[in-house]
Amino acid sequence: MASFLEAIKVSYGYRAQRWVVDGVSLSVEEGEFVGIIGPNGAGKTTLLKLLDGLLEPQQGEIRLKGRALGEMSRREIAQQVAILPQEVTFYFNFTSLEIVLQGRAPFLGGLRLEGERDVEIARNSMAKSGTLQFADLSITELSEGEKQRVLVARALTQQPRLLLLDEPTANLDLNYQVEVMDLVRVLSQQEGVAVVMASHDINLAAEYCHRLLLLKEGRVFCQGRPEEVINERVLTQVYECHLLVDRNPLSGSPRITLRSRLNRK
Repeated sequence: MASFLEAIKVSYGYRAQRWVVDGVSLSVEEGEFVGIIGPNGAGKTTLLKLLDGLLEPQQGEIRLKGRALGEMSRREIAQQVAILPQEVTFYFNFTSLEIVLQGRAPFLGGLRLEGERDVEIARNSMAKSGTLQFADLSITELSEGEKQRVLVARALTQQPRLLLLDEPTANLDLNYQVEVMDLVRVLSQQEGVAVVMASHDINLAAEYCHRLLLLKEGRVFCQGRPEEVINERVLTQVYECHLLVDRNPLSGSPRITLRSRLNRK
């Protein structure tokens, strides 16, 4: 039986550059939380865009529920897949609720406006992400962290079966990092949403993800359970720095500590 999401030897490059994503294969099941980690320029964001259909593979294929992504319309994809991008620019003075309601667009069609049910879904998503108090405020009045949480609410309002996250905790205080990641974990565990997250925060990825995909220069360096991927030998080769790997005393998940080059012992 095919996986919910499959990337099969996918490659993509920008113009005359080398492959940014080079022969990557990945499968994700419903309810699974998969993390993509790796240094800057490893191809994490590009891979997410390929999985969302925003970019088309130049080699290989991506399939959603057994169907080639390239055969699906943007609306069909958006009815199942939501992406939380790393950077968003707001050009208009929308309220936060109006931004969140954009998540209902794939289900409206034509000139149909949002109904009471759409508003209910949006406000419920804002409550989950702790942003309901911002509903009537302009998005431009919010801090970067508050904007990020509004974008999380917009993604939830799309009611996706696959959620793609690109650095979802960027600009968030520690307490909101935990709230957002706990919320995503609940969606994965209780509602069966498949989640793929690109993150620079290795400790966060190790704590929340079932499996990790480690990229280096666009290729899969290794993948597996967090304890299989996060070890000193592997990470030293990929990140080219000295670090210590031990266990989180509360959860038992692998945890890294950076070692200064100035104070080696």
